[in-house]
Amino acid sequence: MVCPHVFWGLSRVIERHQAPLEGVAAARLVADASASRTRLTLGRTAVAASQIVDDADVAALASALGTKVVRVATWSDWVTTLAAEPTPLLVLMPHNDDMQGLEVAGEFLRRGRIEAPYVTGGHVGLAPAVLLLGCDTAGSQTDPAGFATRFMESGAGVVFSTFTPVLGSDAAEVGRRLASTLLDGGRPEQPVADVLRAVRRQAVRDGFPVALAVTAYGDADWTV
Repeated sequence: MVCPHVFWGLSRVIERHQAPLEGVAAARLVADASASRTRLTLGRTAVAASQIVDDADVAALASALGTKVVRVATWSDWVTTLAAEPTPLLVLMPHNDDMQGLEVAGEFLRRGRIEAPYVTGGHVGLAPAVLLLGCDTAGSQTDPAGFATRFMESGAGVVFSTFTPVLGSDAAEVGRRLASTLLDGGRPEQPVADVLRAVRRQAVRDGFPVALAVTAYGDADWTV
């Protein structure tokens, strides 16, 4: 997938869905009526990061996202924050523990524990956009779905994730670029796929090719 992603990612959209067929890896075409497309209304944002991500990078990212940002220290605080108030944009920069768990502040959240409290906070009708920017969060050779589909299965509308290892500083910069673009109230409403493509193009122009490692799971026609 790397070569097609790099060359097509600046001009086309690769929409990914996990479609398990009784335990057999397979491809499936999914038809979805355009009338069912839904708008993602973004606003309050939660930010959390691994202990290996420099604090200054996390602070700079949070500062760039405006005033409706809650910086969260631990996974338990994350659950409390999401339950307290609907939070439609989740920015996570975790360390990936060999596809077994996501580390934030030294605590690992195992894949089996990634359920609604960590995504929607239990708020009905909420489908957050999730930025899951850590090493190989989109999957691996043995687990192509990775953590992205765990968040999708638990209520996320779309999940932006990475399919290569990334430095903590690079994850923070990708998060800043993508989240600030999603939250930009001055741009016209557009599908999330167009937003991601625009972010990739600008990043390449700026000499920051790491953005090409970001992919998206879910319906690419959600609008923001």
